[in-house]
Order: sequence, then structure tokens, then C-alpha cells
Amino acid sequence: MSALHITITAVSRFFFGSTAYRDKQIMKKGITAIAAWLIVLLTWLPHAALANVIAWGENGLGNLGNNSNVDSALPVSVIASGALAGKTITQVSASFSNGACALSSDGMVYCWGLNSSGELGDGTYTPSDVPVAVDQSGALAGKTVTAITSGVASRCALTSDGKVFCWGDNSSGQLGDNNGGVDSNVPRPVTGIVATKTVTSIKCGGLFCLALTDEGLVYSWGENGSGQLGNADGTNTDLDVSTGVDATGALSGKAVVAIAAASETGYALTSDGLVFSWGESDAGQLGNNTMSPDALAPVAVFTGGLLNGKTVSKIAASGDSGYALTSDNGLYAWGEAGLGQLGNNSAVDSSVPVAVDVSGVLAGKTIAAVVGGGSTAYALTTDGLIASWGGGASGQLGDGTFAASAGAPVLVSLAAVLSGRVVSALGASTASAFAVLAAAPLPAAVPTLSSFAQIILVMLMAFVFALRMSKRT
Repeated sequence: MSALHITITAVSRFFFGSTAYRDKQIMKKGITAIAAWLIVLLTWLPHAALANVIAWGENGLGNLGNNSNVDSALPVSVIASGALAGKTITQVSASFSNGACALSSDGMVYCWGLNSSGELGDGTYTPSDVPVAVDQSGALAGKTVTAITSGVASRCALTSDGKVFCWGDNSSGQLGDNNGGVDSNVPRPVTGIVATKTVTSIKCGGLFCLALTDEGLVYSWGENGSGQLGNADGTNTDLDVSTGVDATGALSGKAVVAIAAASETGYALTSDGLVFSWGESDAGQLGNNTMSPDALAPVAVFTGGLLNGKTVSKIAASGDSGYALTSDNGLYAWGEAGLGQLGNNSAVDSSVPVAVDVSGVLAGKTIAAVVGGGSTAYALTTDGLIASWGGGASGQLGDGTFAASAGAPVLVSLAAVLSGRVVSALGASTASAFAVLAAAPLPAAVPTLSSFAQIILVMLMAFVFALRMSKRT
């Protein structure tokens, strides 16, 4: 018999005065169920008014979306009123320097921060310290956005039909709209070959963007001064229309399943668990055992060392560093390390993957996700903790300090903002970080809710029960 059935039976029988022993036993179970429902309700109601996005770090340009310009070394809530009222955020994408955007469960996009290039996408060039709605009445009319990504001052959105739209700074053609040099304060469709494809994932670096299609191929547009478009054109020419990342060399015969973008470097994870990179290499961010030259086409990340025999399951990138999470819960990094962004207690750049130190706050933890900011990286564990390492001068480590850097992971302080919720997603910019919060799973002993109607029903029956009790006394 279900908890709800027991509740209905118990209250109903008691209301009509049944005194059978069995009915009393059912009644006791019903009272327990009612109490459980009410506890759930009282726990759930406050969450309805709480922001489900938190942020910390640099805030001089309204980066944190909390109606302030004061940096914060501890997580604070992004304003949940106004544009975000009643919205459930599922993803946050932060720019390399000047703000962030959030995607809601109903496919709408909201942005905040600087707006000098139209990066808020709301049809204005007015900055905002709180979230504003991206204009979805034009190119995005009738579309449902499923993913977002950010460059320095440009943003892009992927829709459910596999198309890409971008807005903001277009100085290097990073909007991909065949109108390079002309910024846009509203979303515009990406043109070129990617417009004929079904895109499944998008990632923007500094001034360029990548798109992964359902064919396992990667396309790019924007700045190409370091070869970050990966199209092997030999000229390093910026492109304001999409082009294909070279798939005839190292990626020949490979199916790409995930992409990542650093400031001027691109990364691809293939179905066989290998990582490939292209673009800038001055700090070893290609991970191919050399500091130079730049790669105009994909090269393999070195697997002769710590990655030997490993299967990479996820990849990420920060400003000039790359990250790989392996199927056996190993975490590795390569590239720039001046502020400890490799997490190995060293400030020495590395052109091959090194192990992130997991002997401290990450000891015994299973890592669910990794994201990179400009000089800081973050790991989310399956039990809801966030670890950070690298630069911290603006408070982006989130540990309550403004330490210049952390060479090994430290814990982000979450106790004051969780309120019974858990972290479900991360985002990071040059010196700010964001986390999406979701309701914590209910304990097994508490009956799960199938609909809001059941909450109302139980409340009404609890009232009737209390009324009946008052008449009997």
C-alpha cells in the first residue's frame, strides 16, 4: 500500500469514526506519512524563493550578478528576482572576464555584467549587475536553447534543432555571422558549413568558438592567430564563417565526443578515450611534449607518461591549461602553471599531463566534473563538494580568502548557501566562478512527491484530521 493510500485511508477512516484495531494501525502509519509530507513541504517552500545559482570571485563589472560590484571570497546568491523570478537555472556559462549567462529549464537565456559589445544580448549596450533576458524574439524566436557558452565578450547558444546563434563582440569574427568586425547586441545565426549540420555541443575560447556535430566532427570560427581554428590553412586567417577542424591527420577515422576551448587552444576527446589539441603552445597547453610551435591542425596529447593506458572520459580547459578526467577517477592537467593551475603543487609549466594532487581535500572523492576559468580550475565531486586551485587574488578560490594562488586543491566554502541543496553544475570565468544548485534527493524513508497536487491534498487532509481531533477532545 502506498504512503499516499495509507494517508487517505487513515484520515478517511478516522474521520468516519472507525475504531477497529487494524484501522488504528493504519491511522498511525497515516499520521507518520502526514508528518513526513509536511516536513518535505516546509523544507521545500523556502527553496522556492532562493536563487539556485551562486557565485564568487571578481565582481568589479557585476560579474556575480548579485547587484553589487564588490569581490567576494565566499559564494553569494545571484539575484533570483526580476528576470530570474520563478526560473530554474540548469547551466551557467561565464565569460573570460566580464560577466556570465544562465540557461533556464524552459530554454531561455539570461545574462549579466559588462555590455559594451552587446554581450548581454538584450538589444542594448547597457551593463547590468543583475540578470536580464536575452532577446529571443528575433533569430531565436520559436527556438528552445539547450546549451550556452561564452568567450571574452561574446556568447553563443545551441538550440534543440542543432543550430548555433551568437551575440556580442565580433572583432575577430567570433559570432560566425559572416559580418566580422560588426558587433551584435542580439543573437545572430552562425553561418557557413556548421549551419548545414546538427550541432550537439558548443564551446568558445577567447575570441573563437568550436562546434561538435552529431557526425563526430568539429567546426570552428573566429580568431586564428595561433591556429586555434585547427583548419590547417597555413595562413592563420581569422574567419567570420564556420570552417572544419582538420580531420585528415591525427583525427583521421576518429569520432569526437566532447570539445573544450582555452584562450587560444582547442581540445577534442574521441570515442576511444584519447585527447587531441590544436592552437597556441607557448606554455605547453597542447600537451604534446613540446612548448612550440603552435599547431595549426590537431595533434595528440602525450600518452607516454601518466596517461599511458588511461581512458579519458571528460576534458576541460582554462586560460592556457588543459584538463582530463579518466575513467578510473584520475585527474590530470598540462600547460601553464604560474599560479598553480595544474594543481600539482608546482609553478612550472608542463607540456605533458601531470597529476592533480588528490591526496588532500579530494582524497577518497569521486570527481563528477571539471571546469576551468582563466587561471583557476574547479572539480565537482559526486557528494557535492567543490575543490578549487590556481589563481585566487579576486576570491575565485571560494575558500574565504583572497590568497594569490593555491598550488593544490582547496575546498570552496558552501555551508552558508546550500540550504539543503546540492551542486549540480559549475561554470567559471577568468576570476569568477558559478555553481547551479538543485534540490537534494529526498531520504528513502520519506515518500517521494509525484506532483504538487499531492502536497495540497495532504495539507487539506492534515487540516481535516486536526479538525476531527479537536472535536473529539
